[in-house]
Amino acid sequence: MNESQPYKSPNGLHKIELYYIGEIKFGPTYYSFSINGNEIKNKIVGRFFRWDPKSKYLAIQEWLTIEYQDGPITALLIFDLVEKKTSILSIANKGFIEPIRFEGSKIIYKKEYFNFGGNKSIEFETDLNEVKNWDKIELS
Repeated sequence: MNESQPYKSPNGLHKIELYYIGEIKFGPTYYSFSINGNEIKNKIVGRFFRWDPKSKYLAIQEWLTIEYQDGPITALLIFDLVEKKTSILSIANKGFIEPIRFEGSKIIYKKEYFNFGGNKSIEFETDLNEVKNWDKIELS
């Protein structure tokens, strides 16, 4: 893996490290990553991520394709670092998802779409207490 600068959680107990892989044609860079030193396999992410204030959750932009003609297709990927589980909360076909902030049990995020007719940005929120599609992950 390439060297990376770790980004620590607000309480300093967790860290995410991004490892540069490449760049979309005429577009943003994408990365592999690790959480607390554990490589997260089969996931490619963008540069946008947010920690919740209590450091329980990490939200990050996942790239579901890096094929120029197919994308962008991005997802909002959330990690619960206490329960050691993860979930895809939302997908933006032909657009970008960016986590904005956490408010209590909610994650606020936006979807951005760019086209020749102009740009469009829509804000959403998801209550993390209502998420049902969690998958277990191995983190130390």
